[in-house]
Amino acid sequence: MSDPAVIIDELQRGIDAGHHIGAAAAVVRDGKLVLDVQVGARALPPDDDPLDADTLLLWMSAGKPLLAATALTLVEEGRIGLDDAVADHLPGFGQGGKDAVTLRHVLTHTGGFRAHALGMPIDDWAEAKAAALAAKLEPRWQPGVDAGYHVHSGWDALGALVEHLTGTDVGAAIRERVCGPLAMTDTFPGFTPDERAAHAHRMAAVPDTRDPAAPAPGTYAARLATFTRPGGNTWGPARDLARFYDALLRGGGGVLRPETVAQMTARQRAGVEDRTFRGVIDWGLGLTINSAHLNDAPPMYGFGTRASRNTFGHGGNQASMGWADPEAGFAAAVIFNGMPGEKAHQPRARAAIDAVYGVICDV
Repeated sequence: MSDPAVIIDELQRGIDAGHHIGAAAAVVRDGKLVLDVQVGARALPPDDDPLDADTLLLWMSAGKPLLAATALTLVEEGRIGLDDAVADHLPGFGQGGKDAVTLRHVLTHTGGFRAHALGMPIDDWAEAKAAALAAKLEPRWQPGVDAGYHVHSGWDALGALVEHLTGTDVGAAIRERVCGPLAMTDTFPGFTPDERAAHAHRMAAVPDTRDPAAPAPGTYAARLATFTRPGGNTWGPARDLARFYDALLRGGGGVLRPETVAQMTARQRAGVEDRTFRGVIDWGLGLTINSAHLNDAPPMYGFGTRASRNTFGHGGNQASMGWADPEAGFAAAVIFNGMPGEKAHQPRARAAIDAVYGVICDV
C-alpha cells in the first residue's frame, strides 16, 4: 500500500471545487481495515464540525445490497426461491400484470414496474409498499428479458416481501441478518426516533452543493432519517460499507453461504441495455458488475478505470460507491458529503475510486 495522501488529496480536491464539504474512504482487505480516512466537514457553517471516524454518512442507494443479502438469507432458508413468483409469497403483488415477476427479476431489475418512484420525504413506508404492490407492468415489457433500473419500486417491493416473510420490520431484519453478524455496529438502515435523537450530532448534513443555502430535499430532516426506505435511507461510516463487501469477497462472512455469494456476484443479466441508465449494465443479484468494457463512455456509477472485469458493487445517488474487486483482493467504499449534480458527481467518483486503487495497488 502506498501513501494514503493520494486519496486524501483527491477527496480534498472535491472540497476545493465545491462538490462536497466532506468525504470518507475505507478499504478492508482479508478482514482487516487497512484504510479509513475522512476529510472536510460534517455540516455547513456555523455547525461545520469535522467529518471524522464517528460521522454517520447517508449511503443513498449504496445500502440496497444489504436488503438484497437479507432476501437471499430467506432463499437459503427455503422460504422463497429465486425463480418463484413474488406474488405467490407477497399478497397483492400480482396486480397490474406482475403475476409472473420473480424474485430473480426484482433483484436484476428486469421486473418491469419502474414507474413507481415515490418522492422522499413526502410519503411514508406504508404508502411506498402499497404503491409498489399496485404498480403496473410496463407495456410490452418481458420480465426477465427487458431491463431497466428500478429506482424505488423493486426495493420497496423487496422490503415488503422481507417484512411479510420474516414478520418483522425490514430495518430490523437487515440488522439481525446482515449488520449484526458482520459487526457493522454503526450502520442504521433507517433510525428509530430514539436512535435519531441519540445520534443526530453524528449525522452528516448532506447539502446540495449546487445551492449550499438549501440542504438536499429531506436528507437530514428528522422525518426522513426515521423513515423506513431500505432502498435509500441507510446511514453509516465508509468502513462499515467496506466490511459488507469484504464479507462477500471472503465467501459470505457467515451471513450467506459461499454458493449464494457466487450467485449474487455473478452475471445474472449480461449485455443488456438498461432503459433507465441508457447504457449496457451487467447485474448480479442486487449488485452491478463492472460494465466499463461494454460501453464507449464510462457508465454511470461505475468502478473507475482500474477495476477488474468481475468487480461488483453498488452506488448511491450523488453520494457513494461500495465495491469489491476479486482480482485486486480488496473491498472499499467512498462516500461524499455533498450532492453536486450528476455532471460533477460522476467524474469526482471515478477519480476518487481510481485514487483508492492507486493507494492500495501501487507500491
